[in-house]
Amino acid sequence: MDINELAQKHILNQPLYVTGKPIAYTAREFGLDPKEIDKLASNENPFGPSPKGMEEARKALEEVNLYPDGGSYDLIGKIAEFRGVKREQIAVGNGSNELLDMIAQVFLGPGTEAVMGKHSFAVYKLATMAMNAKIIEVDMPAPAYNYDLKAMRAAVNEKTRIVFLANPNNPTGSDLTAKEIIDFADSLPETCVLVMDEAYTEFIEDTPELVPDFNSRIAEGRNIICCRTFSKIYGLAGLR
Repeated sequence: MDINELAQKHILNQPLYVTGKPIAYTAREFGLDPKEIDKLASNENPFGPSPKGMEEARKALEEVNLYPDGGSYDLIGKIAEFRGVKREQIAVGNGSNELLDMIAQVFLGPGTEAVMGKHSFAVYKLATMAMNAKIIEVDMPAPAYNYDLKAMRAAVNEKTRIVFLANPNNPTGSDLTAKEIIDFADSLPETCVLVMDEAYTEFIEDTPELVPDFNSRIAEGRNIICCRTFSKIYGLAGLR
């Protein structure tokens, strides 16, 4: 029997997430000087990794023969303290991508829907497709290519289980105010989860009106999941 006949049918149509090609590969392919290439496709930090992060990475290499703590006890404790939340509110993954996939696995399936912006992070769509759920893409009008929160709210119905929202948005770079996001979150029914992709939040933290604080609402039991990453502002993408 053809192995494809054993696979879930919707998986056979699953597109691949194409990552940015490494600079060295591009230079070799086109005969270019690597120093003359600026890579824009992957949103990598051009200033190098965090020195503190690299110091800890060097220490960890001395014990690379040992399995790591799969529960990330120490890391979770530090994040919880830094974010002002309880330990049990934190989950860690292999970059935000894995967390987004895990969230989709928990909440999506046949007969459910996920609402997202048309020009937002591609993984939202891929994670939804992998769970054989319906993708609801809401237009993000030019020239700003920003979220139309009114239209997104109108797209939410009894089948909606996840609403994906990124601020600032990837890849358009558009952003919303904290009040706009909070008001939108408060308007959502309890039958769906707001997934806030905050991969680029640290880049606007000196602009408080653009950074919503969900801690109090999460403490009240509202269905909000916030995703952050060490890959962007901390420059640790290669440590996944």
